[in-house]
Amino acid sequence: MARISSADLTQVNGPPRFTQHTAASYTELLCAREHLLRRWQPMEEAETVKVLAVQVFMKPEHREAFIDEMLKDAVGSEKNEPGCLMFNVAQDEADANVLHLFEVYADGDAVDAHTKTPHFLGWVEATKDWQTKPFAISKCTTLYPPDAAWKKRPAP
Repeated sequence: MARISSADLTQVNGPPRFTQHTAASYTELLCAREHLLRRWQPMEEAETVKVLAVQVFMKPEHREAFIDEMLKDAVGSEKNEPGCLMFNVAQDEADANVLHLFEVYADGDAVDAHTKTPHFLGWVEATKDWQTKPFAISKCTTLYPPDAAWKKRPAP
């Protein structure tokens, strides 16, 4: 499908008139424009909430002990870290030896603080030999919900 630019459109007292391209191309342009408008906010409103999406690969013979240690880190994060807004642990349905972590932090400083806490350091030490391969970590910045909507979830 051909790409469309603003030079391809002309205003004629109302909606844009196409000069060379298809309606689908115009729809793509509108979608891209809306995405950019949402993404590029003024600096004072810039997104700061950070997410770590982590895959953990456990050795089967250590799965139960690994999960116990993982839950200690998750609870410790939510109870003891003001900047940890949420820490979810999920087990993969296709492979019981894979965990998915979804950690939400108020900002980058809170992520850094997390890596220095006793519960995190204890988890790293306890599980260092219980993994089949290194974690797969994706560092993310939230797009939705907006920063102001995030609240610290109380630990159970």
